[in-house]
Amino acid sequence: MINKNIDIIANNQRHLNSLYDYKLVVFEKIPGIQAEYNLLTDMMARQNYPSDQVIIAKNQVFIAERILRSINSLSEINEFSSDSMEDFLADFDVFNTYLQAQLNGNAELGVKRVNDAKMREGLLSIQEDIQIILESKAFNLLQKREPLESTYQAARENAKISDDMFIKLNRLERTRQ
Repeated sequence: MINKNIDIIANNQRHLNSLYDYKLVVFEKIPGIQAEYNLLTDMMARQNYPSDQVIIAKNQVFIAERILRSINSLSEINEFSSDSMEDFLADFDVFNTYLQAQLNGNAELGVKRVNDAKMREGLLSIQEDIQIILESKAFNLLQKREPLESTYQAARENAKISDDMFIKLNRLERTRQ
């Protein structure tokens, strides 16, 4: 069982490396996106934008925080789950949907198009960062799920087997004494 799991982990090492690199990109981009949205929220409030539009912009900061937490749990063996992937992808989709709504307007969501040149500049900067995240091979990997799920499952199984073996060896040592 251990050897089988080691083979699974070794065969999917490039996926793990890709996920790690992806996490670094997300961790690099999201704080800047949050800062840009905080500036946007401040500008909207100062220019007396409707409060619902300001709240939507501020909510993007919180969604970005959830994206960071989700991507972090995706790289932890004990926290990784398909739910973590679902959370990450769902939060990312919501974030991008509202970003596009702010850029283009979306009556269904109740989001008005941001027309102010400086605010649009900030939104376009955010869009560029989001595109970098979306175009990563790891983003596609997360949508497939299987290679990562089986790799992390194999790692968890080996960790449990290792712990069980350690406990049994300790018991054996104590009975020998």
